Amino acid sequence: DTALMSLASSVKLSEVNISGCLEITDVAVMDLATKCGSYLTSISLAGCFFLTDIAITTIASCSSHSLRRMDLGGCLRVTDSAIIFVAQSCVNTLQWLNLSGCALITDEA
Repeated sequence: DTALMSLASSVKLSEVNISGCLEITDVAVMDLATKCGSYLTSISLAGCFFLTDIAITTIASCSSHSLRRMDLGGCLRVTDSAIIFVAQSCVNTLQWLNLSGCALITDEA
């Protein structure tokens, strides 16, 4: 978490791939979204098992005008409500979304 938050504080990232970073938490991702959100066009969080809806909705909220790609494959704690929020917030920008292996996602999303 500390490394990601430090990086987000020093540069305006547009593409972030932290797939498989098993120890990343909502706190670090929310910090990244808050600091880089308006620049963020692509984020890959595949296999970040500890992330929950709060991190995903913060990304969508902070990046609603820029986010084009989001990879949430294997994010086991993400639910329908986060995906619905992403779809509503990023309706004009999001072009690609991966939800493979997200066990809590249903047809409702």
